[in-house]
Amino acid sequence: MNFERLMLLRELATYGTVTRVAKATYRTPSAVSQQLKVLEKEVGVKLIEPAGRGVRLTEAGGILADGAMDVQTVLNRIDAVIDDFKTELRGEVDVSTFPTAGEMLLPGTLGRLKDEPGIHVVCSDRDALANEYVAMLSDFHIVLAYAEYGSTPWTHRDVIATPLMTEPVDVVVPARHPLAAKTTLTPKDVIGVPWIGSPEGFPFDVRRQRIEAAAHAQATIVQRVADNHLASAFVAAGQGIAFLPRFTTVPRAGDDFVLRPLRGVTLARDIVGLTRRDHHQRRIIQRVLAALKTEADEMTERNGTT
Repeated sequence: MNFERLMLLRELATYGTVTRVAKATYRTPSAVSQQLKVLEKEVGVKLIEPAGRGVRLTEAGGILADGAMDVQTVLNRIDAVIDDFKTELRGEVDVSTFPTAGEMLLPGTLGRLKDEPGIHVVCSDRDALANEYVAMLSDFHIVLAYAEYGSTPWTHRDVIATPLMTEPVDVVVPARHPLAAKTTLTPKDVIGVPWIGSPEGFPFDVRRQRIEAAAHAQATIVQRVADNHLASAFVAAGQGIAFLPRFTTVPRAGDDFVLRPLRGVTLARDIVGLTRRDHHQRRIIQRVLAALKTEADEMTERNGTT
């Protein structure tokens, strides 16, 4: 049984279409289809079946795809053992980050790796929904992801989540608003004020639900924007309040807003480094994750969490 064909089946399980597998593996769709047909002949059972306009794996195909991941994991573990005998790690690590995590962690992480010239980290910034992070692991070795404190939307047998930090979320208030005079706020303080929210499906809706439940009232959302800097600009202009991560929402010169912690409801986001189980075995991946974790620990210590 050809291992390369097995991995094409594994990629099909991840991407869902032959066209996307072809793009990811630098082949033509016809070449991918041909290799998968050869694999079916090799094993003697049907591995793929039509599903709408695409295809899906049969039960046997799913089992075989999982087995391919297991084999790749073992091979990477062997590579990691061999790496231990090398004096220098060498290779490229592709990292995807959402904007604020990149701002906080990547410059310092790259600085920590500057004395290890064999490690080349390639960074890409992509703001994704929680249900998109796992699929991104087909394109990146490490995906920086976030979710509301205590939730784990990326559970998957082939994915390992390395906790990096828990960042508090504060209430961002116009500097001349009456709420700015208070050192801390409660759900009842904020529920009657217009809110600047994020698009539906983003973690903001979980925060809204928690605050509404605590205040026994509904919030009024006047704008929904994905970019935190735009949200804080709306706040500074007096359009409403927002709930934004503490460490990357520090007021700059000319910003007309203040941050206040919310009491009575825990607002925070967990930031993790996601890796595929087969990639996680590689020592170079472990080294980049360790540098990210050290940078996150120092960021938390510098800023505090109270």
